[in-house]
Amino acid sequence: MFLETQIPKIPGSPKVDQKCLRNDGPNKDGPNKDGFGIAWRQNGKWMIYKKEGMYKDDDQLEKVLTTIPPNTIVLGHVRRKSHGEPEYDNTHPFIYKNSIFMHNGKIIDYEKHRDVILKKIAPMYRKQIQGETDSEVLFYLFLSCIVKPGSRKTVKKSQKNPYVYKSFAKMCRILKSLGVSWIGNIMYADKSYMLITRHSESSCPAPSLYTSRIGITSDPLDSSSVLIPENTILVIKIG
Repeated sequence: MFLETQIPKIPGSPKVDQKCLRNDGPNKDGPNKDGFGIAWRQNGKWMIYKKEGMYKDDDQLEKVLTTIPPNTIVLGHVRRKSHGEPEYDNTHPFIYKNSIFMHNGKIIDYEKHRDVILKKIAPMYRKQIQGETDSEVLFYLFLSCIVKPGSRKTVKKSQKNPYVYKSFAKMCRILKSLGVSWIGNIMYADKSYMLITRHSESSCPAPSLYTSRIGITSDPLDSSSVLIPENTILVIKIG
């Protein structure tokens, strides 16, 4: 596992006001009920199952869980919307070929910045965007930082600084150059690596993220849970 902790914020990140701390959606004081999804690896491929609404109301979820092979990586996300209605295309995880992406956070003033961010996404990925969320846009921006626009050549890989780490740093630089503030607890995985971040490029703190004997979660699950420091990047080789 590659770990870099206490990554300093990229200098010059714009300062934002306290509205980034608010969730103005209808569920701001309630549970995350705007969608859920899970992802798991099966025979080297990422599989997903997701739906709008609450997981406890889905009568197919238990059946799906019984099909997941033992001793495999399983990821989950429950959504409370900030951009985009509770619809399938706005629900995490997002998937493109054998890459998946989940996000807990937001782009500040997303509607203001959306068009300029889209211009930084490679055309081959831009046309894949189906929903209305800032999270899906971040996913394809991240993929654009791995695959150079106009080609399919990947960033050179190295064990010391895996390409997913370099790609995340490149995405941060792009957003900074556009004057975009954002909060980004991100989980990305492909056939080779998993990238997990607790990160903020704004005046607001990143959402909580814990590690424990059970796994990595947004909230503490038991007495073994330890808060991951802000501006931490975890890269785990999985393939």
